[in-house]
Amino acid sequence: MSRLFALMASTSLVLLMLLVTALPVYAVDTTPTISSFSPTAGRADANVVIAGTYFTAASVVRFNGTLVTERTVNSATKITATVPPETTSGKLTITTTYGTATSTDAFYIAPTIILFAPTKFVGGEIITITGKELSSAVKVMLTPSPGTGTMLCDFTVVNDTTITAVAPNVYGENTGTLSVQTLGGTATGSAQFTVFRPLMLEFKVDLGGGYIGPLSDVALNYKVIGPREYSGILSPNPNDNHYYAIYTLIPGNYNITIGGRHWLQRRFVSVNIIKGTDINVSLANGDANGDGQVNLFDFVVLDSKFNKSDTMADLDGDGAVTLFDYTIIDQFFGAQADL
Repeated sequence: MSRLFALMASTSLVLLMLLVTALPVYAVDTTPTISSFSPTAGRADANVVIAGTYFTAASVVRFNGTLVTERTVNSATKITATVPPETTSGKLTITTTYGTATSTDAFYIAPTIILFAPTKFVGGEIITITGKELSSAVKVMLTPSPGTGTMLCDFTVVNDTTITAVAPNVYGENTGTLSVQTLGGTATGSAQFTVFRPLMLEFKVDLGGGYIGPLSDVALNYKVIGPREYSGILSPNPNDNHYYAIYTLIPGNYNITIGGRHWLQRRFVSVNIIKGTDINVSLANGDANGDGQVNLFDFVVLDSKFNKSDTMADLDGDGAVTLFDYTIIDQFFGAQADL
């Protein structure tokens, strides 16, 4: 009988083993996931709490690829990590033995403004802002002192370190601070800005005796040096060809030069521009070779261009070099440009 019971027990054991082997095996996915983190923005050394699943075996935590050296695995669903130095805005990753989790959203590093230039400008002028973590900018603001209201600037993000902004138009003068708001926070420049209503410098120009050509064809070179430096080519006012103007000056004292082609340069020293200034300019004619003076060498140029069309040698602007151009050299002989 004992032998029968032993045989029955052995048979039952075999049947049980066969039954267990036949049952399906279900694998548990323990790949980590990141569901959220808080805060979503900050600076280096800030503590960020990361929520998710399967964190127990976490071996590596990174902020936008930068390794976190200070972290605590609080539980299978929570890690506290310190934002590493020199990291940049981007997604978080957590790596365990079973895989890597990547956050859906980015963690944004707070921005920094290193400088902006110019610090004194007029409405419509371009301001270049240099700093760090600027690519997520949402606002560029000018806040006048003592806080009379914030002015928003149109702006373009050039890259993560550069923004160009357009100064707003104002009716007077405002001084204050410049700030950039990003998804990572707000940065304020250390320098004060001053924005002015654009001032006009107008020249009433006499182009020298004997010139009969169209004034609309005359373009004059100018340089204005003072609180800011401006230079370029002036074209006459279409409503009055004797007038030329610069429209974007800031207030201050300037040294001004104006001249061009065969007209000798004139210089005006310490011109005070406050609300707009008019300058009467009389230019000496006759510098056919462009050396800054009217002398015998200009006669040589006229001889070589006689009866031809030449912009420099055609002193009277009638379209050809003739005897009338020689009379202009006679009139201004010995004149020299202002240095």
